[in-house]
Amino acid sequence: MITGNATDLMDKIRRAASARAQGNVLETETLCKQVLESEPGNPECNYMIGTLLIEKQQYREARIHLELALRSWPAHPGILTALGNVYFLTGDWNACIACYQTLHASGNIGTFTSLNLAIALINTKDLTAASVVLERALTSYPDDSGLWNVYGDVLNRQHRDKDAEAAFQRALKLAPGNPDIRANLALLYEQSNKLEEAENLAQSGLKQHPAHASLILTAARCLRRRKHYRDALSLLNRMTKDADLRFVRAAEFERGRIYDALDDIDQAYAHFKRGNLLAYEIRPESVSGGQQYLKEVNELVGKFKQDDLLERLAVNAKDENYSGQSPVFLLGFLRSGTTLMDTILQSSPNVAVLEEEPTLDALIQYSQSLPGGYPSCLAATTNTQRAELRSLYWNTVNGIYGANPAGKLLIDKQPLNSINVPLLFTIFPNAPILFALRHPCDVILSCFMQMFGTSNAHINFTSLESAAVIYASFMQAWQHYAKTLPLHYRYLRYEDLVQDEKNTMRTILEFLGLRDNAGKLHSEVARQRGRIYTPSYHQVIQPIYRNAVNRWHRYRKYFDATLPLLRPYIDYFGYEA
Repeated sequence: MITGNATDLMDKIRRAASARAQGNVLETETLCKQVLESEPGNPECNYMIGTLLIEKQQYREARIHLELALRSWPAHPGILTALGNVYFLTGDWNACIACYQTLHASGNIGTFTSLNLAIALINTKDLTAASVVLERALTSYPDDSGLWNVYGDVLNRQHRDKDAEAAFQRALKLAPGNPDIRANLALLYEQSNKLEEAENLAQSGLKQHPAHASLILTAARCLRRRKHYRDALSLLNRMTKDADLRFVRAAEFERGRIYDALDDIDQAYAHFKRGNLLAYEIRPESVSGGQQYLKEVNELVGKFKQDDLLERLAVNAKDENYSGQSPVFLLGFLRSGTTLMDTILQSSPNVAVLEEEPTLDALIQYSQSLPGGYPSCLAATTNTQRAELRSLYWNTVNGIYGANPAGKLLIDKQPLNSINVPLLFTIFPNAPILFALRHPCDVILSCFMQMFGTSNAHINFTSLESAAVIYASFMQAWQHYAKTLPLHYRYLRYEDLVQDEKNTMRTILEFLGLRDNAGKLHSEVARQRGRIYTPSYHQVIQPIYRNAVNRWHRYRKYFDATLPLLRPYIDYFGYEA
């Protein structure tokens, strides 16, 4: 039997639903609040209030009401969609994925939820799952340009260039007036060093959308790379002040590169500085994140220096006498010429290169589970555990390549792995290590001039001083490792490579046991290897140039606070201040 109060509540709920259907926001809100005063968990009214709050962009409050509604109706597609949208808009990617995946599991597959789910998966770096979602959606909606556009983005991130190009072209054919799709394809062309195609596509888009930030950036990059500096600056000035901060930041770095080429050092430095500072506006938490990363690096180095850990690792390696397959580790520091080096090495058909892939993540995670945790556990690892670590490493490599690069010498290039050399030595004690060197001041300047992301590691490169601090931590660690462990390493000086490529490479190839491949020009090799997936992509395809050697001299007045931090390593590696 329904009580009078229950009957009244049901009547208000029906009236609220009717008002909501008619777009009467005030009446809907009033009636729902009256119901919730008596029944706070009422799912219908929490759902309606939640959707109203989304329209008002009050996402935190909307989340509270929608989560209450979901408790009563956990499979309600409307609530799941609305709540997934709230999580999406607030960047709560894992919660967003859970909502949308529940919808998809129940067969509620639409273009909107598929797009949002794929984007959320991209943000959690689960590209494989994002690809599966999009391919499934495209089976049902093959003419949806938005799906093809995001699919192209996923394929691009997976380094499937031809497939990404085809996806973007399909999207553009379906929506030829969409400037975002045109911008994505133009950027792919520019990053693939197809400058003519990139510039033509971007400039044609700017005729209809003259203030489109991404099109402006790509067209300006092409002009700068063709040394049309004033035209590039003029184009960058068309970007509006209310553009996305990521594009505003990128424009500052473009201006910096242009003024550097024009030898206007003060203007160049000012623009690089502005671009770096914008990283903190894009990701405010990166201030503490960068400090946390530096703390973790120093704590790790400190642990490696304690309790004769490295000495015990050396004893273990001698006792095990491992003689199996080993990769070559190309280490050093960012902006030290590692991409230049791996580009030349790839001219050999017997070489396979991994470019800055997370090959150690699974190994460190496994080590954390061992007694003592990482890195203390390394000294007590058994032969079986070291074999398991090697298996994890090669499984990671196989996952990246899709197949084992059997018969080839694997070059694992990841400068940031320099801090984990003792782990590399634990599993591959005889592995050749190429340690890239470049004048420390040139390294720091190049990091400052490069638009890295806003990760906890990269945020340390937003000033000359902070970059020098993290550099010093890495090089202090390397000094200790090289002194204590019987490493099989060879220094590779950037300056030697650009001054005398032939003889420098002969020495390196002999160290690696490869046949001399001298005679092939570096720029020819770079163009033949296809797309380059590091920030150096636009520099590496040029003939080897020497103007980056001692570039820091032009910026010397900005190094007053930085030089004392770097001087010990300038001396240690045999450079001059």
